[in-house]
Amino acid sequence: MAYTTLPYQILWEQIAISNAKVSRHFKLFLYLCGWYIFTQKQMQEQIPANMSELNLPHYQAKTKINDGKPFIFDNWRNRFVALTPEEWVRQHFMHFLVTHMHYPDGRMATEHTVMLNGMKKRADAVIFNQQGIPVAIIECKAPHIPLDQKVFDQVAVYCRQMGVGTFFLTNGMEHYACRIDTTAQRYKFLSKLPDYVEL
Repeated sequence: MAYTTLPYQILWEQIAISNAKVSRHFKLFLYLCGWYIFTQKQMQEQIPANMSELNLPHYQAKTKINDGKPFIFDNWRNRFVALTPEEWVRQHFMHFLVTHMHYPDGRMATEHTVMLNGMKKRADAVIFNQQGIPVAIIECKAPHIPLDQKVFDQVAVYCRQMGVGTFFLTNGMEHYACRIDTTAQRYKFLSKLPDYVEL
Protein backbone atom coordinates (compact mmCIF):
# COMPACT_ATOMS: atom_id res chain seq x y z
CA MET A 1 0.00 0.00 0.00
CA ALA A 2 1.50 3.35 -1.06
CA TYR A 3 1.43 6.25 1.36
CA THR A 4 0.80 9.77 0.16
CA THR A 5 2.53 12.71 1.82
CA LEU A 6 -0.13 15.15 2.83
CA PRO A 7 0.39 18.91 2.26
CA TYR A 8 0.41 19.71 5.98
CA GLN A 9 3.21 17.12 6.48
CA ILE A 10 5.35 18.82 3.83
CA LEU A 11 4.65 22.17 5.46
CA TRP A 12 5.62 20.80 8.89
CA GLU A 13 8.91 19.43 7.52
CA GLN A 14 9.69 22.82 5.94
CA ILE A 15 8.94 24.58 9.23
CA ALA A 16 11.21 22.13 11.11
CA ILE A 17 14.08 22.74 8.66
CA SER A 18 13.53 26.49 8.84
CA ASN A 19 13.50 26.40 12.65
CA ALA A 20 16.76 24.44 12.66
CA LYS A 21 18.41 27.13 10.51
CA VAL A 22 17.02 29.88 12.70
CA SER A 23 18.23 28.04 15.78
CA ARG A 24 21.76 27.77 14.37
CA HIS A 25 21.76 31.45 13.43
CA PHE A 26 20.35 32.42 16.82
CA LYS A 27 23.03 30.42 18.62
CA LEU A 28 25.71 32.13 16.51
CA PHE A 29 24.14 35.50 17.29
CA LEU A 30 24.19 34.76 21.03
CA TYR A 31 27.78 33.58 20.82
CA LEU A 32 28.90 36.76 19.05
CA CYS A 33 27.00 38.90 21.56
CA GLY A 34 28.67 37.07 24.42
CA TRP A 35 32.10 37.46 22.83
CA TYR A 36 31.52 41.19 22.28
CA ILE A 37 30.38 41.75 25.87
CA PHE A 38 33.35 39.77 27.19
CA THR A 39 35.91 41.71 25.12
CA GLN A 40 34.34 45.04 26.05
CA LYS A 41 34.50 44.06 29.73
CA GLN A 42 38.13 43.02 29.34
CA MET A 43 39.02 46.32 27.66
CA GLN A 44 37.24 48.30 30.36
CA GLU A 45 39.14 46.39 33.04
CA GLN A 46 42.40 47.41 31.35
CA ILE A 47 41.59 51.12 31.70
CA PRO A 48 42.75 52.37 35.13
CA ALA A 49 40.11 53.88 37.39
CA ASN A 50 42.03 57.17 37.56
CA MET A 51 41.42 57.80 33.85
CA SER A 52 38.57 60.25 34.27
CA GLU A 53 35.69 60.97 31.97
CA LEU A 54 36.64 63.78 29.61
CA ASN A 55 34.74 66.58 27.96
CA LEU A 56 35.32 64.82 24.64
CA PRO A 57 33.43 62.17 22.68
CA HIS A 58 34.20 58.62 23.71
CA TYR A 59 36.14 56.44 21.31
CA GLN A 60 37.00 52.75 21.45
CA ALA A 61 40.57 52.91 22.74
CA LYS A 62 42.81 49.86 22.40
CA THR A 63 44.42 49.20 25.75
CA LYS A 64 46.41 46.44 27.38
CA ILE A 65 48.19 45.61 30.63
CA ASN A 66 51.88 44.70 30.47
CA ASP A 67 53.79 43.85 33.65
CA GLY A 68 51.00 45.41 35.65
CA LYS A 69 51.21 48.72 33.76
CA PRO A 70 48.50 50.08 31.41
CA PHE A 71 49.22 50.90 27.77
CA ILE A 72 47.15 52.52 25.02
CA PHE A 73 47.58 52.17 21.27
CA ASP A 74 48.75 55.31 19.45
CA ASN A 75 47.66 55.18 15.79
CA TRP A 76 50.20 57.83 14.81
CA ARG A 77 53.21 56.07 16.32
CA ASN A 78 51.68 52.71 15.41
CA ARG A 79 52.50 51.16 18.76
CA PHE A 80 51.32 50.87 22.35
CA VAL A 81 52.52 53.64 24.66
CA ALA A 82 52.29 54.11 28.41
CA LEU A 83 48.80 55.16 29.44
CA THR A 84 49.07 58.30 31.55
CA PRO A 85 46.37 60.91 32.22
CA GLU A 86 48.05 63.20 29.67
CA GLU A 87 48.18 60.41 27.06
CA TRP A 88 44.52 59.66 27.75
CA VAL A 89 43.71 63.28 26.89
CA ARG A 90 45.95 63.34 23.82
CA GLN A 91 44.46 60.22 22.25
CA HIS A 92 40.91 61.41 22.85
CA PHE A 93 41.58 64.87 21.44
CA MET A 94 43.39 63.52 18.36
CA HIS A 95 40.56 61.09 17.64
CA PHE A 96 38.05 63.90 18.14
CA LEU A 97 39.81 66.01 15.49
CA VAL A 98 39.88 63.11 13.03
CA THR A 99 36.44 61.61 13.66
CA HIS A 100 34.32 64.67 14.39
CA MET A 101 36.19 67.53 12.72
CA HIS A 102 37.47 65.49 9.77
CA TYR A 103 41.14 66.34 10.16
CA PRO A 104 43.28 64.06 7.96
CA ASP A 105 45.04 61.68 10.33
CA GLY A 106 47.87 61.22 7.81
CA ARG A 107 48.85 64.87 8.36
CA MET A 108 49.12 64.60 12.11
CA ALA A 109 51.98 63.37 14.29
CA THR A 110 52.45 62.78 18.00
CA GLU A 111 55.63 63.44 20.00
CA HIS A 112 57.08 65.63 17.26
CA THR A 113 60.60 66.99 17.89
CA VAL A 114 60.94 70.77 18.10
CA MET A 115 64.28 72.64 18.21
CA LEU A 116 64.07 75.36 20.86
CA ASN A 117 67.14 77.52 21.49
CA GLY A 118 69.36 74.74 20.17
CA MET A 119 67.70 72.14 22.40
CA LYS A 120 65.41 69.32 21.33
CA LYS A 121 61.89 69.55 22.75
CA ARG A 122 58.85 67.45 21.96
CA ALA A 123 55.49 68.87 20.99
CA ASP A 124 52.60 66.66 22.07
CA ALA A 125 51.23 66.70 18.53
CA VAL A 126 51.69 68.63 15.30
CA ILE A 127 49.36 69.14 12.34
CA PHE A 128 50.83 69.56 8.85
CA ASN A 129 49.48 71.03 5.61
CA GLN A 130 49.49 69.28 2.23
CA GLN A 131 53.13 70.24 1.69
CA GLY A 132 54.20 68.68 4.98
CA ILE A 133 54.78 72.04 6.68
CA PRO A 134 53.65 72.33 10.34
CA VAL A 135 50.62 74.61 10.65
CA ALA A 136 49.40 73.88 14.21
CA ILE A 137 50.67 72.51 17.50
CA ILE A 138 48.58 70.58 20.02
CA GLU A 139 49.55 70.75 23.68
CA CYS A 140 47.82 68.33 26.05
CA LYS A 141 47.75 68.35 29.83
CA ALA A 142 46.26 65.97 32.36
CA PRO A 143 42.69 66.83 33.47
CA HIS A 144 43.84 68.02 36.89
CA ILE A 145 46.38 70.49 35.42
CA PRO A 146 44.96 74.03 35.15
CA LEU A 147 45.47 75.80 31.83
CA ASP A 148 47.06 78.95 33.16
CA GLN A 149 49.06 81.76 31.57
CA LYS A 150 52.34 79.88 31.93
CA VAL A 151 51.03 76.95 29.88
CA PHE A 152 49.74 79.24 27.11
CA ASP A 153 53.03 81.12 26.95
CA GLN A 154 54.99 77.87 26.73
CA VAL A 155 53.02 76.70 23.69
CA ALA A 156 53.25 80.15 22.07
CA VAL A 157 57.06 79.94 22.30
CA TYR A 158 56.98 76.57 20.51
CA CYS A 159 54.83 78.07 17.78
CA ARG A 160 57.08 81.07 17.20
CA GLN A 161 60.15 78.82 17.11
CA MET A 162 58.55 76.59 14.46
CA GLY A 163 56.84 79.39 12.56
CA VAL A 164 53.45 77.86 13.28
CA GLY A 165 50.41 80.14 13.31
CA THR A 166 47.91 78.16 15.39
CA PHE A 167 47.91 76.10 18.55
CA PHE A 168 45.41 74.00 20.49
CA LEU A 169 45.55 73.61 24.24
CA THR A 170 43.49 71.04 26.13
CA ASN A 171 43.36 69.19 29.41
CA GLY A 172 40.45 67.05 28.29
CA MET A 173 37.94 69.24 30.09
CA GLU A 174 38.70 72.64 28.54
CA HIS A 175 39.81 73.20 24.96
CA TYR A 176 41.28 76.35 23.46
CA ALA A 177 42.48 77.40 20.03
CA CYS A 178 44.74 80.40 19.57
CA ARG A 179 46.21 82.22 16.58
CA ILE A 180 49.70 83.68 16.73
CA ASP A 181 50.03 87.33 15.74
CA THR A 182 53.69 87.46 14.67
CA THR A 183 53.62 91.21 14.11
CA ALA A 184 52.40 92.06 17.59
CA GLN A 185 54.22 89.08 19.14
CA ARG A 186 51.12 87.84 20.89
CA TYR A 187 48.30 85.37 20.44
CA LYS A 188 44.54 85.75 20.32
CA PHE A 189 41.83 83.29 21.29
CA LEU A 190 39.58 81.87 18.59
CA SER A 191 35.86 81.57 19.24
CA LYS A 192 35.87 77.91 18.13
CA LEU A 193 38.20 75.15 17.06
CA PRO A 194 39.05 75.86 13.41
CA ASP A 195 38.42 73.43 10.57
CA TYR A 196 41.50 71.90 8.98
CA VAL A 197 41.25 74.12 5.90
CA GLU A 198 41.33 77.21 8.15
CA LEU A 199 44.75 76.42 9.62
